[in-house]
Amino acid sequence: MTPPNSSIARRVRIIGDKPNFTGPGPQVIAAESLQGEKVLNPRGERLGEIEAIMLDVPTGRIAYAVLAHGGIMGIGDKLFAIPWEAFTLDAERRCLVLDVDEERLRRAPGFDKAHWPSMADPTWSAEIHDYYRGADSQVKFQKGI
Repeated sequence: MTPPNSSIARRVRIIGDKPNFTGPGPQVIAAESLQGEKVLNPRGERLGEIEAIMLDVPTGRIAYAVLAHGGIMGIGDKLFAIPWEAFTLDAERRCLVLDVDEERLRRAPGFDKAHWPSMADPTWSAEIHDYYRGADSQVKFQKGI
């Protein structure tokens, strides 16, 4: 969900593969196919994997990808709601790329499987979007959709 009163957004970039118009993807893919996909940063460090894709029902768009980080086989994972537009889809490596270093991710606001935040709360949404476009973040959002 784009924070209220914000005109800042960007589309998810797709890299690494030529468009294939004979089948689905990489421009259109099943949300369930992203669950379990690895997330890397541009340096190739594994940040975790996608736990869930959260839809903004009123707009029909993906609001967040929930990233699981730090656990072993799903146990002890810390979860992070990452604004969808912060990712780049790397079709060749079959992963999502998030331009955030591992230390910044560790400091990010997160939650556990038993205590999900109210993702529809505009204050929470603004805080998450601000974190991932903060001054020391590598993530840059562009105007326009």
